[in-house]
Amino acid sequence: MKGKFRILIADRNPYVRQFLRRELIAEGYQATVAKDGREVLSVINSSEAPDILILDLDTPYIFELSLLELLHEDHPDLPIIIQSWPAPELNHLKMPSGVAFLENKEDIELLKKTIKEVIEKKYPLRLLAAKLGGQSSSSA
Repeated sequence: MKGKFRILIADRNPYVRQFLRRELIAEGYQATVAKDGREVLSVINSSEAPDILILDLDTPYIFELSLLELLHEDHPDLPIIIQSWPAPELNHLKMPSGVAFLENKEDIELLKKTIKEVIEKKYPLRLLAAKLGGQSSSSA
């Protein structure tokens, strides 16, 4: 079941955060929201750390905290999906490996497809276990 996968949504717009949260919960994921870079760090460093981060670069305190660099250093295995409108400053931004960039913020189906691809690539064993109902292969 997809519900085992935790997704953190960071966006400056509360309506976008809640829309994405509802859509991802409807897909069976656990979805949490963050309104700024400080909340992102708080959630990521908690016991409920996400499996995937969806990040709008216009979210407050992203650049002030050098969030992408911090995440790359402290959580190099965390997949990040940047969902933001194209901007000239992005051309100069060094993207860590494991970061996907989606330009169209209005295409929820593309976002869902990207999340699925990230899960299939990053968490194949967990995905398989989830599909099998979480049954372990240990013998009694």
